[in-house]
Amino acid sequence: MGKPHFPALPFVQTAEYPGFPTDLQSQLLAVLLRARGTSRVRETIFESRFRAAEEFRKLGGQVDICGQDCTVHGTESLAGAVVESHELRGGAALLLAGIFARGTTTVLDEGYIARGYEQPERVLSALGAHIEKR
Repeated sequence: MGKPHFPALPFVQTAEYPGFPTDLQSQLLAVLLRARGTSRVRETIFESRFRAAEEFRKLGGQVDICGQDCTVHGTESLAGAVVESHELRGGAALLLAGIFARGTTTVLDEGYIARGYEQPERVLSALGAHIEKR
C-alpha cells in the first residue's frame, strides 16, 4: 500500500447545504485513513454517525471518537478483516477502506450497501478493485 500521498485535513465539519454533506462524512473518513497526518471531522447533523469509524479499527485504522468529533490518524497500512455495515453510507465507506487494506476484507450485512448502490462490486471492479459478492 505504501506511504500516504496526500495531506490530512485539519478540520471538516458537516453542515446543511452549502456546507460539507453529512452523507459523505463516512466515505471521507475512509479516505482520511490514508492521509499524511491527523484529520478531525465534526458531525453536526446526526448523532451516532461514526459507526463505520468504529469498524475501521478492525482494519487497523487509528481513529478516536469523542462526542461529535472523530479524529483520524493516517496510516501506511491497513489489514483486511471482517467488518460490519450498519447503514448505507457507512457500508460504502467500509468498501473503500477494504480496498485500501492488504488481504481480504469481508463486509457483513451488505444489504445496506445494495439498498443504495446498484452493483457496487461491478463498478469498483471496473476501477481495479477485486470484489466478490457472496
